[in-house]
Amino acid sequence: MLHVTDLIVEFGPVRAVDGVSFRVDRGETLGLVGESGCGKSASALAILGLLPPPGRVSNGSISFEGMDLLAMNERERQRIRGARIGFIFQDPDSALNPSFTIGEQIAEVLAVHGMARGAAAWRQAIDLLDDVRIPEPDLRARAYPHELSGGMRQRAVIAAALACRPSLVIADEPT
Repeated sequence: MLHVTDLIVEFGPVRAVDGVSFRVDRGETLGLVGESGCGKSASALAILGLLPPPGRVSNGSISFEGMDLLAMNERERQRIRGARIGFIFQDPDSALNPSFTIGEQIAEVLAVHGMARGAAAWRQAIDLLDDVRIPEPDLRARAYPHELSGGMRQRAVIAAALACRPSLVIADEPT
């Protein structure tokens, strides 16, 4: 499903990832373990095409379900992110927009990827919050991120990552 070969990620003169290779097949779980700053997050962001400037992949290949992710343009990657590859950000506060309710944000993921709109998307958002064991999901869906505990915000981000039932989920320190 996912093949990463000889990945090198650089931020200017700093090499954050140096020749990382791994493979994840359908149904498998892979954990990248290492000290802080060793390139785990940079590897995940490279797979998704979300490296912040001046970050760049300077070598290697990333293949997902037979598609060369590095050869894709941003529009093509956007169609895959969220729909086929879910991503759980390390920091829920930076992943959630404080101006929108939790339910609106999850429903938007569904709408953007053509999975559901309107009342159907809202109902699915509540169901997803229930799936990740958020108490009173119908009430919490109407809450803004600052109104939830840190743990609930993290579970809301997980719900958003799972919304489109992606075939791969990448979790950057989900706990």
